[in-house]
Amino acid sequence: MSSVLLDAGINTKETSEMTIDIFIPKSEEQVVKYDSGCIEVLKKFNIERPKDSSTIDKTTKPKPKPVCHLDLDIFDCLYISDLIVITDYWNSQLLINSIDGHKNRTIPLKGQPRCMSKIKDYHIAVSYIKPIELASGKVGNIDIIDINNGLETTIENVWEVGCMTSQNELLFVVIDGRKINVMNMTGQFVRYIPCPSSHISNISSAENLLFLSDSGKNELFCCDLFGNRQWQFKDDRMKMPSSIIVDPNHNVYVTCDRSENVVIVSPRESGLRNFYKKTSMFYFPL
Repeated sequence: MSSVLLDAGINTKETSEMTIDIFIPKSEEQVVKYDSGCIEVLKKFNIERPKDSSTIDKTTKPKPKPVCHLDLDIFDCLYISDLIVITDYWNSQLLINSIDGHKNRTIPLKGQPRCMSKIKDYHIAVSYIKPIELASGKVGNIDIIDINNGLETTIENVWEVGCMTSQNELLFVVIDGRKINVMNMTGQFVRYIPCPSSHISNISSAENLLFLSDSGKNELFCCDLFGNRQWQFKDDRMKMPSSIIVDPNHNVYVTCDRSENVVIVSPRESGLRNFYKKTSMFYFPL
């Protein structure tokens, strides 16, 4: 799967749509072109905002319908085949948008979605925090969803569930930013992995390797699937690293919230091979 950079912005003067630009580097040549600052937008499409449904249901016992939030709060998104899957936090649903602009739809959820991970084909994992809080912390669920056929199973009561990734039919779930619980698709615990840092903000995986960002210390880590550190990276141009993806050429794309840029780390060349800065922020690499 090719990597994608998603640049999303909401125009406050136009309340009906949100525009998304997509850049897909498919070769080393395109990555170098990306490094030079000459970005070619390969696709642009709009996501329609939810319609306001805060009207009154006129029945014998009038009850207000649920308010549909017009502002989209996107925590995560995935690129699957010809589809973009986006978390609509406030409306507790997933937005499924076709790249060609057709067959757009939603999948309702039991909670407000935060993180997602592709498992295989059209199967994804989605985490959300339950509306209860224990003295020891918050509890969440993880839904395993076939985006073509709906919910398959729910992993209940995962303590302080955070970001997650999938490799070899296993979920690697960051708990409280400090450790990783490895579990199968039914939620059965497999093993525990200590995080290379105590404030892990995001995780990705590729070819039996885990990639983790620490947004507080501005660091990027690579570990094997048992937590053994392979390398560590830090650079002044990488400030508050967040989302991560790895392309087929082993380039690691990292979006950075504070420096408002995307860095591309190439471990084979021992450092930050490519760097790009933009006036508006890139939100997610897919």
